[in-house]
Amino acid sequence: MTAGTALRILLASASLWVVACGGEGSEPVGATAGTTSVAPVTAAGSGAGSRAEVPSATAGRAAPTAPTAGSATANNPAGAGATATPPPATASAGAPAQAGSGAPPAAGSVGAPAAAGSGAPTATAGAAGSAPAADTAPHLYWLDINSNRVMHSSDFKTAQTLVARTGTAPDGVAVDVAGGKIYWTNMGSLLGTGGGTLQRANLDGSNVETIVPAGVAQTPKQMQLDLTNKHVYWCDREGAKVFRAGLDGSNPEAIVSGHGYRELVGVALDVPAGKFYFSDRIGRKIVRGNIQMPAGETGANRTDLEEQVVFTGSAMPIDLDIDHTNKYLYWTDRDLGTVHRAQLEMPAGSTASTRTDAKTIVMGLSETIGISLDVPNNKMYFTELGGQVSESALDGSGVKRGILRSGSATGVAIAHLPK
Repeated sequence: MTAGTALRILLASASLWVVACGGEGSEPVGATAGTTSVAPVTAAGSGAGSRAEVPSATAGRAAPTAPTAGSATANNPAGAGATATPPPATASAGAPAQAGSGAPPAAGSVGAPAAAGSGAPTATAGAAGSAPAADTAPHLYWLDINSNRVMHSSDFKTAQTLVARTGTAPDGVAVDVAGGKIYWTNMGSLLGTGGGTLQRANLDGSNVETIVPAGVAQTPKQMQLDLTNKHVYWCDREGAKVFRAGLDGSNPEAIVSGHGYRELVGVALDVPAGKFYFSDRIGRKIVRGNIQMPAGETGANRTDLEEQVVFTGSAMPIDLDIDHTNKYLYWTDRDLGTVHRAQLEMPAGSTASTRTDAKTIVMGLSETIGISLDVPNNKMYFTELGGQVSESALDGSGVKRGILRSGSATGVAIAHLPK
């Protein structure tokens, strides 16, 4: 093989990878004109000793105007072949303190799930982010979209391949500690041409099963679990829908469709408040609706959907998560390479396009995708498509990029397992 042929093959592979998590031909990922927020962006938590995270000089990408909160530290990569002690196959509910974080908060529970088949979703649940049990420890799970793997780390230094062969292009991941299961979505195609599925396995990676087969959704993306009502939620990018099904994949239904939405990607649940949120990355907005479908309505004609944030410029909101304790909505922006947050409830007198409480809290990243919050331990984890898993405090300070690495990185989830 000549050097020129090898170079052409390498460039073709790189182009396919850029499309993997949603690149579109009409809006190049690198075009960063404009601002991500509906108001001047403020970087929070930039305490003494911090320095700006400056994006690399990538063609077509303008540097954001606000400094990154916190400072980067040396990377701590782990090879795919590194070993780690796998988590137990079954575990009880509860959320633990970060190892080494000092005295743990008082123990608490996430709320007992409703009985299977109990009917309409309820809004009563233990608050997510409640105090962790003292006899648990955090574990991190994330997805490698290029190699079709589920990754895991129990020490936040060493990467372990938990599931070596998933469906094609895994994107969203969630963990049911009490049920002893890890769930993930597969886009089905790097180009978003269909064939997406949902899978789950035991927490040790065994017993992989497909719970939602190809043909239900086109391109499944981020997913979340409602353990109170025993439902799994996910967004369908090219299908422009939000889906809900039983935890075993039964009775899938499109709870949002139509309405002029273009490509739905991120989803988050506020079960105690009876709300769910989703992002339209091409429509440049975040919307919320009621977990309980309005009487007599369907996903196509429901009247309770409310725009929460509407963006300008080349913003591209991707994955979502919620801090229920402090009442914040978080999201990543792939095109701007940032992490943001805003109050769960819009400030009085504001609209989705005029609110001023939306803040950029981490900058200088590259194609940010997944996000997961560990509220009791004041930690936030986020991924970059190039393979980095990074962390910071909830306000964006103390950024540590590349604490873990894999070939690529999409969805991420923090879970607390018995020690």
